[in-house]
Amino acid sequence: MKEFAELRELISEKIDNLQNKIKELQNELNSYTNILIKIDSILEKESFKTAAEIYEPEPKEVKLETKPAKPSEAIIDKEFEIKSSEDKILGKMVVKKDTIMITPTSNIKVPENAPPFKTFFLGRILKQMEDEDQESIKNGKIDKNQAISYEITKSPENFIQNIIIKNYRSYNRMIKILDTISWTFRTILKPK
Repeated sequence: MKEFAELRELISEKIDNLQNKIKELQNELNSYTNILIKIDSILEKESFKTAAEIYEPEPKEVKLETKPAKPSEAIIDKEFEIKSSEDKILGKMVVKKDTIMITPTSNIKVPENAPPFKTFFLGRILKQMEDEDQESIKNGKIDKNQAISYEITKSPENFIQNIIIKNYRSYNRMIKILDTISWTFRTILKPK
């Protein structure tokens, strides 16, 4: 019995050590995610390409005994400001576990049918993500209920009140959505 008690104590110590390592790795992952978000914000001001688009490293297989955090879990409950080139706040993007909510500021009027929004953001960016997800569903990589979807709430005058995007599923998609909606709002609201 004494041997079992010693073995139990040894295993408990190992579990504690592994849990501490997991916490350290999660903190490190969160730090790097925040750094990437800041770099992308800086790059957004300089060009349209994000760091994720410029440099996408080959994925490396990491074997951990516990389930690693999903990219979307590393950025839960983050809020980003959408700004003009003059640093005026045009709206905000709130990121939750599997949902993004984009809301223009109350004094900004973004028409739902404006060309950059309808043709570029919806017709190209989100459509491409939808097409990728449909292909993944066909290939059995994801379930139908994991596919990206969106809903637009409009005012009676057809101005955007908010956009809710569900199942964005990856950090790269989140950054692409942030970059393109920022560009779209800036383009629509640019003084003529």
